[in-house]
Amino acid sequence: MLSGAPPVWAVSDASPSAHIGIMDKNVSPEIKAAARDLLGHYNRPGGTQPGGFRAGLFDIWMKADHLNPARLTIAFPEVAVAVNALRFGSDEELQDLAR
Repeated sequence: MLSGAPPVWAVSDASPSAHIGIMDKNVSPEIKAAARDLLGHYNRPGGTQPGGFRAGLFDIWMKADHLNPARLTIAFPEVAVAVNALRFGSDEELQDLAR
Protein backbone atom coordinates (compact mmCIF):
# COMPACT_ATOMS: atom_id res chain seq x y z
CA MET A 1 0.00 0.00 0.00
CA LEU A 2 1.66 3.15 -1.15
CA SER A 3 -0.64 5.59 0.61
CA GLY A 4 0.84 4.93 4.03
CA ALA A 5 -2.44 3.47 5.27
CA PRO A 6 -2.23 0.20 7.17
CA PRO A 7 -3.06 -2.92 5.18
CA VAL A 8 -6.70 -3.93 5.48
CA TRP A 9 -5.80 -7.10 7.37
CA ALA A 10 -3.78 -5.19 10.00
CA VAL A 11 -6.70 -3.19 11.32
CA SER A 12 -8.84 -4.77 13.99
CA ASP A 13 -10.51 -1.97 15.94
CA ALA A 14 -13.54 0.21 15.19
CA SER A 15 -15.82 -0.20 12.23
CA PRO A 16 -14.45 -1.00 8.78
CA SER A 17 -15.45 2.42 7.48
CA ALA A 18 -13.03 4.10 9.86
CA HIS A 19 -10.13 2.47 8.03
CA ILE A 20 -11.14 2.16 4.40
CA GLY A 21 -11.69 5.73 3.33
CA ILE A 22 -15.48 6.01 3.52
CA MET A 23 -15.19 9.15 5.59
CA ASP A 24 -13.10 10.88 2.92
CA LYS A 25 -14.70 9.08 -0.04
CA ASN A 26 -11.29 7.82 -1.13
CA VAL A 27 -12.35 4.31 -2.12
CA SER A 28 -10.63 2.58 -5.03
CA PRO A 29 -12.64 1.43 -8.06
CA GLU A 30 -11.70 -2.18 -7.23
CA ILE A 31 -13.19 -1.91 -3.74
CA LYS A 32 -16.32 -0.26 -5.14
CA ALA A 33 -16.72 -3.10 -7.66
CA ALA A 34 -16.26 -5.74 -4.95
CA ALA A 35 -18.83 -4.00 -2.76
CA ARG A 36 -21.36 -3.84 -5.62
CA ASP A 37 -20.77 -7.51 -6.39
CA LEU A 38 -21.21 -8.46 -2.74
CA LEU A 39 -24.46 -6.51 -2.56
CA GLY A 40 -25.65 -8.28 -5.70
CA HIS A 41 -24.57 -11.67 -4.39
CA TYR A 42 -26.95 -11.22 -1.47
CA ASN A 43 -29.66 -9.53 -3.57
CA ARG A 44 -29.33 -6.22 -1.80
CA PRO A 45 -30.09 -2.80 -3.35
CA GLY A 46 -27.31 -1.24 -5.39
CA GLY A 47 -25.67 -4.54 -6.24
CA THR A 48 -24.46 -6.12 -9.44
CA GLN A 49 -24.38 -9.83 -10.14
CA PRO A 50 -20.84 -11.14 -9.57
CA GLY A 51 -19.11 -13.57 -11.88
CA GLY A 52 -18.77 -17.21 -10.92
CA PHE A 53 -15.31 -16.92 -9.38
CA ARG A 54 -16.17 -13.94 -7.21
CA ALA A 55 -19.50 -15.49 -6.15
CA GLY A 56 -17.61 -18.63 -5.09
CA LEU A 57 -15.06 -16.49 -3.29
CA PHE A 58 -17.82 -14.78 -1.30
CA ASP A 59 -19.28 -18.17 -0.36
CA ILE A 60 -15.91 -19.55 0.72
CA TRP A 61 -15.13 -16.40 2.70
CA MET A 62 -18.34 -16.67 4.70
CA LYS A 63 -17.66 -20.36 5.45
CA ALA A 64 -14.01 -19.89 6.41
CA ASP A 65 -12.79 -20.71 9.90
CA HIS A 66 -10.91 -18.14 11.95
CA LEU A 67 -7.55 -18.56 10.13
CA ASN A 68 -8.54 -18.68 6.48
CA PRO A 69 -10.08 -15.19 6.16
CA ALA A 70 -6.59 -13.81 6.83
CA ARG A 71 -5.21 -15.89 3.97
CA LEU A 72 -8.00 -14.76 1.68
CA THR A 73 -7.37 -11.15 2.70
CA ILE A 74 -3.74 -11.38 1.64
CA ALA A 75 -4.75 -12.74 -1.76
CA PHE A 76 -7.80 -10.51 -2.29
CA PRO A 77 -7.44 -7.29 -0.24
CA GLU A 78 -10.08 -5.32 -2.16
CA VAL A 79 -12.65 -8.05 -1.63
CA ALA A 80 -11.66 -8.20 2.05
CA VAL A 81 -12.67 -4.58 2.54
CA ALA A 82 -16.15 -5.26 1.16
CA VAL A 83 -16.59 -8.55 3.04
CA ASN A 84 -15.48 -6.99 6.32
CA ALA A 85 -17.81 -4.04 5.84
CA LEU A 86 -20.69 -6.52 5.60
CA ARG A 87 -19.50 -8.94 8.32
CA PHE A 88 -18.47 -6.36 10.91
CA GLY A 89 -20.31 -3.25 9.78
CA SER A 90 -23.71 -2.78 8.22
CA ASP A 91 -25.53 -2.84 4.92
CA GLU A 92 -25.26 0.94 4.88
CA GLU A 93 -21.46 0.81 5.16
CA LEU A 94 -21.30 -1.69 2.30
CA GLN A 95 -23.60 0.49 0.19
CA ASP A 96 -21.41 3.51 0.94
CA LEU A 97 -18.42 1.56 -0.36
CA ALA A 98 -20.27 0.69 -3.55
CA ARG A 99 -21.01 4.32 -4.42
